[in-house]
Amino acid sequence: MCIVTFTLLFASSAGADTSIEYDSLSLQPMPISAQRSVVHKLKELNLKRAFIRSQGSKVLKLNMLFTDHYMSSKVALKFDISGNYKLNKFYKVASGFVYHLKIQKKEAAIYFENTTHTQRVDIISKLKSIRVSNFSFSLISKAHAADESCSANIANQTVDIDTSVANRSSGSILSECMSGLLSGVEDSTVGVVESIWDGASSEAKKLWNNPGKRLGEYWGFVSSGAKKLWSFAETLGNMLINPAAGMKILKQKFGQIGKFFSDTYSSVKAMPNNQKAQIICNILGSIGVDVLIT
Repeated sequence: MCIVTFTLLFASSAGADTSIEYDSLSLQPMPISAQRSVVHKLKELNLKRAFIRSQGSKVLKLNMLFTDHYMSSKVALKFDISGNYKLNKFYKVASGFVYHLKIQKKEAAIYFENTTHTQRVDIISKLKSIRVSNFSFSLISKAHAADESCSANIANQTVDIDTSVANRSSGSILSECMSGLLSGVEDSTVGVVESIWDGASSEAKKLWNNPGKRLGEYWGFVSSGAKKLWSFAETLGNMLINPAAGMKILKQKFGQIGKFFSDTYSSVKAMPNNQKAQIICNILGSIGVDVLIT
């Protein structure tokens, strides 16, 4: 399965310090307690998790991705890293900024794109307030509540004011479905995801496994991949808001998987909006970001 082929953006920002690099880009596990704490803190700033599940993305080598309710901003987190960067300092890269700090005694990188300086400072402040604790909440109970919100929000979208805003809003909800949070059973398809990744060609794995350890190279790679995911989610959102145009664009831009979602929507188009949204949500929640990219 292949829906996203993105050009790896390896060029560093001209203003970035090209001597800064990471010791390793390998994906390190992030404790669920730490992830829940981050989700809880960023929710206070109206940011929600998008696309990436608790296992992280092998392709993007990220642990978490966040966006706002209109898919304008991107905030990415890479956990348990090391390199010759300085903690508590903003680094400018081609598409945004990178900041390094400690979360539960481990160093982490936070990437910001399409955010203001004030937003970045607020996010950093929230993350720095995280302490090693037993904080937890029920993903399943939250999931059911979020499912209802997902369905209601999509069903109530209007296009008479600004169609692009409605598309992005629906896309944001669908990106949350992909993160697994809305299903309450986010690890149910781990075996499927792993098998597809294992079946990827050695050439593809080599390319994805070597995005470049320099600061600008790696985060340029992440930015390029994230842009395609944002585009895919927004196009799906467009399909729910404006089915005829959305399905056409979906098939044109994303080929086989675009046709799959278009055909799926056609088969359920007579259902109420909330049921159609739930079906799309469930499918997205079972796919996973690495499968989409590979």
